[in-house]
Amino acid sequence: MFRKADTEYRSDLAIELFDWYTQTAMSEKTQEAKAEEKTKIQKAMKKTSSETRSSGDSVGGKKIYRRADLINLQVTDPNRYASLADEIHSAYAEGRVK
Repeated sequence: MFRKADTEYRSDLAIELFDWYTQTAMSEKTQEAKAEEKTKIQKAMKKTSSETRSSGDSVGGKKIYRRADLINLQVTDPNRYASLADEIHSAYAEGRVK
């Protein structure tokens, strides 16, 4: 196609070659841009999930309890609940029970 366009001075073939090249180049750039965007999103998700995890498990280095878990512990294992009673009462007082 290139040789015909060059030797026979066929502008229609030359235009077609340029169009094909432009589409191919744009396709590669689009794929690269999509890959970069995907990488950015993955990094942002990792950063967000690690921040949430670290800030949600404790407040000031102290554990946060769920009320339902404490009730379940009291019903299923009263001895363990009794051994943690001081910690549980302080958690209620400090608002660490959700």
